[in-house]
Amino acid sequence: MSSKVAIAVSAALMSMSLNAAESQLTPLGKSPAGTQAKVSAKSAAPAVFTPEADLGQGTYRYLIRLSEDPVALYQGNISGYKATSPAVAKSAAKTADGKLNIQSDEVKAYRGLLNKRQDQVIAKAEQMLSKLDIKQRTTLAFNGMVVEMTQAEAEKLAKVEGIAQIKREQLRHLTTDAGPAFIKAPSVWDGSASGTAYKGEGLIVGVLDTGINSDHPSFADVGADGYDHTNPNGSGVYSGDCATEEWAGLCNDKLIGVHSYPLITDDYPLFDDTVPANGVDHNGHGSHTASTTAGNVLKNVTLDNGLEIEEMSGVAPHANIISYQVCLPGETGDSINFDGCYPSLTILAVEHAIEAGVDVINYSVGGGSSDPWQDGDSLAFLSARKAGIHVATSAGNDGPDPSTLGSPSEAPWITTVAAGTHDRQVIQNQVSVNDKSYDYSNSSGPDVGAENSGQMTFAGSVDEANVEGCSAFAADAFKDKIALISRGSCNFSDKIINAADAGASAVIVYNNRGGDDAALTMSGLEDTTIPSVFVSENSGNAIISALADNADLNATFVPVQVVEADGGEMADFSSRGPNLSVADILSPSITAPGVGILAAYADEMSAGMIEFPAPSDYGFSSGTSMASPHVAGSLALLAGLQPSWTPAQAQSALMLTANQQVLKEDGETPADFFDMGSGYANVALAAASGLVMDESYDDYVAANPAIGGKPSALNLPSMANASCIGACSWTRTVTATSDASWNASAEILDEAGGLTVTVSPESFELAAGESQELTISADVSSSKNDWNFANIKLTAAGMPDAQLPLAVKAGESNLPETLALYADGAQGSKTYSGYQDNKLAITSASLYTKQEVLSQETDELQENFAQEWQLDLTEDAALVLFSLGETTAPDLDLYVYDADNNLLGSSATATSNESITLTDVAAGMYKVEVVNYQASVAGGTDSYELNISAIYRNEASQDENVTVSVVQDESSDEFSLKFDWDLTGSLDETTSGLLYLNTEDGSSHAVDFTLDLTEIAPTAVISASAASVVEEQMVTLTGSTAFNKNGVELTYQWEQLSGPQVSFDANAQSISFQAPKVSQDESLSFSLTVTEANGNTSTETASVNVINRRNGGGGSFGWLTLLAAPLLFLRRMKK
Repeated sequence: MSSKVAIAVSAALMSMSLNAAESQLTPLGKSPAGTQAKVSAKSAAPAVFTPEADLGQGTYRYLIRLSEDPVALYQGNISGYKATSPAVAKSAAKTADGKLNIQSDEVKAYRGLLNKRQDQVIAKAEQMLSKLDIKQRTTLAFNGMVVEMTQAEAEKLAKVEGIAQIKREQLRHLTTDAGPAFIKAPSVWDGSASGTAYKGEGLIVGVLDTGINSDHPSFADVGADGYDHTNPNGSGVYSGDCATEEWAGLCNDKLIGVHSYPLITDDYPLFDDTVPANGVDHNGHGSHTASTTAGNVLKNVTLDNGLEIEEMSGVAPHANIISYQVCLPGETGDSINFDGCYPSLTILAVEHAIEAGVDVINYSVGGGSSDPWQDGDSLAFLSARKAGIHVATSAGNDGPDPSTLGSPSEAPWITTVAAGTHDRQVIQNQVSVNDKSYDYSNSSGPDVGAENSGQMTFAGSVDEANVEGCSAFAADAFKDKIALISRGSCNFSDKIINAADAGASAVIVYNNRGGDDAALTMSGLEDTTIPSVFVSENSGNAIISALADNADLNATFVPVQVVEADGGEMADFSSRGPNLSVADILSPSITAPGVGILAAYADEMSAGMIEFPAPSDYGFSSGTSMASPHVAGSLALLAGLQPSWTPAQAQSALMLTANQQVLKEDGETPADFFDMGSGYANVALAAASGLVMDESYDDYVAANPAIGGKPSALNLPSMANASCIGACSWTRTVTATSDASWNASAEILDEAGGLTVTVSPESFELAAGESQELTISADVSSSKNDWNFANIKLTAAGMPDAQLPLAVKAGESNLPETLALYADGAQGSKTYSGYQDNKLAITSASLYTKQEVLSQETDELQENFAQEWQLDLTEDAALVLFSLGETTAPDLDLYVYDADNNLLGSSATATSNESITLTDVAAGMYKVEVVNYQASVAGGTDSYELNISAIYRNEASQDENVTVSVVQDESSDEFSLKFDWDLTGSLDETTSGLLYLNTEDGSSHAVDFTLDLTEIAPTAVISASAASVVEEQMVTLTGSTAFNKNGVELTYQWEQLSGPQVSFDANAQSISFQAPKVSQDESLSFSLTVTEANGNTSTETASVNVINRRNGGGGSFGWLTLLAAPLLFLRRMKK
């Protein structure tokens, strides 16, 4: 985009008197705009949609979440629709093993309702935007859709009733022979851990990744151990691509589904039109993670490099697999740029996994830090957990720096896996000189071969002027020796040919820049006759120094070598905590092998899709992507061995029994909990865990900090507090799996750090199934550390020790910066507790709301012109908000200056949704400038609205509808905030402003506050004039007493459900009809759907018995009143 100018103040044209605080706004002259660059706005974030600064023109894919719960989370709060969540104990919508039964009447009915609501939202949206380009609709894990549109269209769509959130889709990125043994899976396989031998039989693992190498032996029907898989859906019944005749051959009784999606495969022809549009893996990542999770037992495997593997398998080798291709086939960072993973496809894949009865999901994918209560894929995984599906995800590969975890690994309802080493180390591509090893990269010339060795000679010692080897060397200068030559001045082929002509047996080229960077691959050497490799600058210089001391040194090439190692060290790349998005959740959850993992790979790769394709049946890979499937496989084993455990309980078993004897990447320093989480996974101990911990969906939702929730209160097998003021505590509940007597103690990891921790009770007895509440208290008043770590140890005879990690940081205050209160009715009360400040003794609270200074002032402005307004603010304001409203221009910009023409704030995004918030604004003169950067028509003139509102700390600005009380806790220094509201008559309003927490000496703490009134659906009530009538008598059914808490207009829809048909007005408030003649007693059933103006509905049914005259007639009259549930659902009010 081109730049813009600010214009000089011109003479005032007119003045306008305004009603708020007697401030004055004067429109000044219009003049051409010039050069002022776009600046990101600091704007108030809309509740439903937040525009992005500097987002380019064009359309994008947006995830739209609707207000109602998806099927997996729905708990039956809508009248006429029973609960569908498997987590609801009496739900008929679950199978015998606790999974969601998508064929149940309850699920079909509620899905039908969600689809109807989606249709209603789409209809409203298309009235506003014309035709919607809908790419995807889902109801099971995520109730919403994906729409391709511009950002400006997304802003408009945010005003449609029924939409809870709109967020632009941003791509995520991709983040085992000895691995299973290192986490003790063989003890589960042979039954020594639990008494039952188990390898995953009957379980279904879903892998969301780049696809799968479907003809690989890891995914064959029969493994090398002779195990013949059974398809749980029936022989030949597959899903995804395999459900089509064309691609049915991709599947078998082991691999029972291969899913691809047009969003990915439709782009294949743009890069390589020979690649089929199916879910086959062309990257290798998906095959690697799938085989690590549940790949078959394989024996006597010979790798491309000649290495022989006696036996290998995934962690749950007898489980079935379904592959979901949600990621593009390219490599991150290569020049082709055909990589990334779609969160919308992740949501769709979770939907399909729920439908397929998947038990465990592995998702080795992640992105930047983000709020898990807002991210669509994170919320889909919450649905998966409530549907009874275990989910493991990778921590990320951005370590070892702190706070490098991303989304969705920050979510407390997902098992997040860090990467560590294990006891088998594979050394690849190293050259050994003088007992030191140096990494090398191969060239495109002849291979160096295994254990190739020879004496070395430095080119500079042969010809001091020819260290780069660009000129011919003397005959036999390198005869039967390995030449060491510098990069630079000529092609690699020239260097290799010149060395070969001088008798060299091989060449090592070292970099002339870049230090330790040895990533270069020498190309164009296909016609050379001797092997050649490339090493880093530092490696080359080290070898030259060694040769200077001893000219007779040999070099030995080691293409691949397997050596034993201690294992149990953190990988340097593994992302670390603290959790940036949810600081009071200890992340990662656990550690598993993720370095040098051998597993299946992709034997088909396209040079059109990957810059440097290297197809192979097997591959060694490192990353947290490789660690996550070890835990996914472990969860599969636990799901089979302990089918009654919830996903939270299985995760807790792994975390409670993890091995904490782990070192940092230096191999010396003990790892802390932000490195390793609870420690290194040990599935054998987890299967025998004497204690487990559970957590509910409701608590996960309530823990959202944005609505005053406390993530630290979640019943997780770890504890964190990022701002502990003096002392803090946690409550945890453990449940016994066997009868035992337990002792509890606290271990401080740094005794000199000043932390003290206690646990109560110190001992307890539990029978199997009984629970014990533990209180853990930490005192940081003498803490000397930034973060302090401790362990809560629970021990019992004959049981694996249980350990709960604790991380705590001393703080001065935990007062919120923002607070959102979601009211569930026009009147009510809610209390938020646990606040404390060491410096401020809060005694009272005052809520000041925004007052209009200028509302929807309309003007017109030509393209590339600027309009200036002069604001005379006559009273100090805590906050002033400047914003643009309705406009016909696609791109307006907004600037605010003080009286001396100093820029105070700017909002110049690629749209017209501009706003500027200034705080602590002194009374005085200010200039507001609106620039028409891009008109609706080139050179045209557009109308626009300018809005200005302010928050004054005066009595007139105090909110009369909401009162806030400070309630002191008598037993501690904490206090609570009690909100009481009465918004009767202002149901279309959202109260927003500044909440001041005050001290007696006049000090205060300001909190951005929003009170959002959520809608309450009407409750349908049917009253009948008679419960039983004789044929041909009149009957009246009325809905006139339907309860309507919102006080808005209602409409009625009647439908006859059963019995002989009668005539009535289906849209009337009351219906009357003559009972039909019947040959025998009949029952007539009717439904009434009541809909309010905001779109909320409720349905109730009633029946009237019609009695045949010959059977007695003249039934007794009375009133029949049927009441629906009091609450249908919550929905955000229109702003």
